[in-house]
Amino acid sequence: HPDIAFRNHNIRKFLVMVLPIFLGKTINSINIIIDKSIASLLSEGVVSVLNYGNRITGFVTSVFVVSITTALFPQLSRLSAASDTRQLQHTYRSSCGIIGLFVIPISAGMMMFSKEFVQLLFFRGEFTEFDVQRTGEVVFFYSLGLLFYSIKEVTINVYYALQDTKTPTINSLLAIVLNIVINLLLMRTMEHKGLALATALSSFITTVLLIIQLQRKMGHMGYRYLAGTYLKMIIAAGAMTAATLPFYHWFSTKTTSLLVSLLAAIVVAMIVYFIA
Repeated sequence: HPDIAFRNHNIRKFLVMVLPIFLGKTINSINIIIDKSIASLLSEGVVSVLNYGNRITGFVTSVFVVSITTALFPQLSRLSAASDTRQLQHTYRSSCGIIGLFVIPISAGMMMFSKEFVQLLFFRGEFTEFDVQRTGEVVFFYSLGLLFYSIKEVTINVYYALQDTKTPTINSLLAIVLNIVINLLLMRTMEHKGLALATALSSFITTVLLIIQLQRKMGHMGYRYLAGTYLKMIIAAGAMTAATLPFYHWFSTKTTSLLVSLLAAIVVAMIVYFIA
């Protein structure tokens, strides 16, 4: 027969933890809704521009970030339950490193070819060249925050593995407030670009605060080592950009197909990045 065991200590604890976790996991969607609400105050078409830009950057977070963090969480929970702090710290650093290995060059590539990707995916029918221009700018500024959003997702999972839902919840509420404030500060001068940049900046600020608090909670997390790793990846991505852009401009004169040009550029970018 049905047995809803609300008197069970573990069930009660689970129910208390669910709502903060739900809020923390939906923060990105809430910020997108806020962006669109504020965008409705600007010129016509800005809401659609943000929507299309978010589709492109959302693909990266869905494929790489969500996949890695979903696979990572059970391991973090086991290590937390075993009180193996050292291994938990190592797993966290490794996960951030793996995400950076993919997200940093992808972000650089999306910034390089933001307009080209938009043109390839959406430039047809009622979607004009002006829409391509604006959506490409949104993709560019959204891409600036991809790494911070990715690190934040991994870091929040560490808090959840430690059964600390209070800290991520407060951080999520702060992210919403920051996003609104920065949106209002930038929307008049930068319009759609300001809204996308506000999302990236709020993600950066709240991620930094979250990892600082994690170090205070768990001790030495190896952030200096991780920063050195990211610096190497950024330098490699810079080399990738320096090699890929001239190649793309040269190759695009040899073919009329945007798809072929982009695919060739992506292959060159991958080779240069991983060699670097």
